[in-house]
Amino acid sequence: MKLDTVLAQAGQIDISLAEGIQMGLLVIIILVLGRIASHLGKKAMNLVGEALVGEGNEVAHIDLQIGHKWGPVGIAFAYALATARRWHTNLLAVLEPNLPVVPFTVMIPKVTMEKTAQVMQMFGTAQKAVADAVSDCVAAGIIPELEAHSLRIVVAVFIHKEATNDQKIYDFNYEATKQAIENAMRGKQTVRGMLRGRKEAKHPFNKATSA
Repeated sequence: MKLDTVLAQAGQIDISLAEGIQMGLLVIIILVLGRIASHLGKKAMNLVGEALVGEGNEVAHIDLQIGHKWGPVGIAFAYALATARRWHTNLLAVLEPNLPVVPFTVMIPKVTMEKTAQVMQMFGTAQKAVADAVSDCVAAGIIPELEAHSLRIVVAVFIHKEATNDQKIYDFNYEATKQAIENAMRGKQTVRGMLRGRKEAKHPFNKATSA
C-alpha cells in the first residue's frame, strides 16, 4: 500500500473521530441548555416541516426545523454556521448582501456541490428563494413578527447537479420553503395525518414495491 494512500486513510479516520467528538459535545450542550431553559421556565419550541415541489432536475425538497435560539434548533443553527465541510458549505439566507432574513436562517446543502453552476444556484437562486419565503411568512403572520428575533431556522436544500433552469429552481424552492414553514408553524403534518395516508402514500422516487 502506498504511503499517500495510508496517510489519506489516516486523515479520514482523524476527521471521522473529530466529527464524532463534535457531535457528542453538541448533544451534551443541547441537554445542558435544555435543563437550564426548563429551570428558567422557558420551554424551547422545536418544530419540523417538510415539502416537495416541482419536477425534473429542478425539483425542490425542503426539510427544516424552526425553534427558539436557546433550544436545540438554536444549537443546531450555531453548529451549522461554525462547521465547514468540503463541497458542503452552509450559508445564511439573505434577501441581498447585508440583509439577512429574520428569523436568522441557515441553509444546508443536501448534495455535494462540485460544479460552479451548482454553487451559484445555491448561493444565488436558492438562497434568494429561501430568504423570500421566510420574509413572506413573517409578513403574512405565519411566523409571528414579535417572536422572529427569538427564533432560528435550519433548512436543508436540494439542488440536482444537472439542474439548469434557474427560474424553476427559484419558484420550486420558494414554494417548498413556504409550505414547509407553514406545515411546521401550523402543525399540519401530524400523526393522524400519517396514519390516514400511509396505505395510499406513493413516493415519487421509489421504484420498489412497498410493504
